[in-house]
Amino acid sequence: MKKFRKAIVAALALVSMGAIASCNKKAEDPVTYDVTSAAKRVVVEQDKSESVIADFEVAKKVNYKNAEYTVTWTSNNEFATVTNIEGNDAKYLVDINYEDNTSAAQNVKLTAEVADPNGQKVTKEFNFTIPKFIVPMTHAEYLAAEKGDNITIKGTIAYLDKEKDNAFFTVVDAEGKSYYIYSMPLTVDNKASIAQGQTVVLSGVKDVYSGVHELTKATLISATKGTKVDPTSISELTTVTDEEQAKYVTFTGAIKSITNYKNNPRTFVITVGSNDITVYLSRNYNKGKDFAVDDNVTVKGILSVNSGKAQVITLAEEDMTKNA
Repeated sequence: MKKFRKAIVAALALVSMGAIASCNKKAEDPVTYDVTSAAKRVVVEQDKSESVIADFEVAKKVNYKNAEYTVTWTSNNEFATVTNIEGNDAKYLVDINYEDNTSAAQNVKLTAEVADPNGQKVTKEFNFTIPKFIVPMTHAEYLAAEKGDNITIKGTIAYLDKEKDNAFFTVVDAEGKSYYIYSMPLTVDNKASIAQGQTVVLSGVKDVYSGVHELTKATLISATKGTKVDPTSISELTTVTDEEQAKYVTFTGAIKSITNYKNNPRTFVITVGSNDITVYLSRNYNKGKDFAVDDNVTVKGILSVNSGKAQVITLAEEDMTKNA
């Protein structure tokens, strides 16, 4: 009987201790949602731009004070569509169909509907413009354009040299035709996009210098990731037609002669087999001092002319190298 009483006392003690612990346990505060403040966290950087030509991402969710809110997006314009990104639970893609917009500038309104788990909703609107796409010229139209004409071209950057504030490069279009871009100003906005393998749309002014067709005062309209362009191997060079200008080429041979310009070796005749190819170091002036007659070298450059004579121009310092 005493054992039974002790068991009851022990059980009551445990119940009492549990009740005290329960009373001492702090109740969790209910989540308070503030959908209006959460909506202020939704930001579209592109809304700050006068015009948008490239795809961008927007948030599917936003967090505010440890609470999560869903964001649903809609667009009022078929040239800016909101789509899912496969495998991405955090972002939507706003697909900008810039190159399909050939009729007129498009005003776009993106609407973000921010909702909390209780169904309370707030909407925010973001506005921007998709400019009219200027259809790039064909290579034939580019060659036919007069000096001083405004032109637009599209192609993949094949051969490039960047200085501190300017870039010199060639682009190759879908037909394999090449264009030479002379001294394009580099800015914070365009510098990363001017890279080998990038497919770019450029606008600028046509120039012809010593028979060489050039795009000058170029500005970047759009840039997307393309495929790296490899140089074409050549073994002879007698003429360069207008259609062949700016083609990216490579060859290996022995230096036959060197001609100085203002005390710097600039022009090299290189023998490839039984053929001679003239090479002009366009801007890497001091590099020429590294070479001597009979050196075996590999050259990368672009086809060009100088007063009607065919030559290969190198842009970057590393594009004529001595072989062991």
